[in-house]
Amino acid sequence: MKNRLMKKIMKRVSEGQQTGCEIPFFYVSKASDIAAQYFDRQYLTVFRPWWYDRFDYWSKLDFGKEWNRHFAESEREFEEKWGIDIRRLNADYRSRKRVQPRKPRKPKAGLPIRRLRDPEVFKVQMINGITRDVIGEKAFEYRGHQFFIYHNGAGWCVSCVLSGIRVSFRESYKKAVREAKDRIIKSFDSYLKQLESIKER
Repeated sequence: MKNRLMKKIMKRVSEGQQTGCEIPFFYVSKASDIAAQYFDRQYLTVFRPWWYDRFDYWSKLDFGKEWNRHFAESEREFEEKWGIDIRRLNADYRSRKRVQPRKPRKPKAGLPIRRLRDPEVFKVQMINGITRDVIGEKAFEYRGHQFFIYHNGAGWCVSCVLSGIRVSFRESYKKAVREAKDRIIKSFDSYLKQLESIKER
């Protein structure tokens, strides 16, 4: 803050305290900030160096008492410089500070789940080997083998119609289908071996 503006604010508050007129909250708030910065600076530049210079006497000194003494001295210097009663300023600020209750944040709506064009009931195989029914639709076919897609509540899964084994999982419908196609095309032989091992069980 520029010195010219700071002097204007402090003069307005000082005159208001002397005349007893109501001081706009804008000036009270700004003056309170200036006072807080002043006392912080006094602590960092005056009291703390003084305290650490007396490291050898810490056992005989009381930190709280010494700080209160320095604070009272800084308070007196502040009032003499600006002509402002710091206690009246703080009381005025606290009594008029507007506390706005924070509105609860609205939960983000989840992305809408895409509607299936031709829903059917398919079976998927779980990790423990148990199968369960899900509602999905056919996604694509490769060399006579069909694959379907369904939504499991968290994202889109593409599985094999014959075995029910999951091939891909994505939050996006199109990405799940694309990923499944790429995997089947690149590893079709491995996929056939996996089908044979399942049939032999």
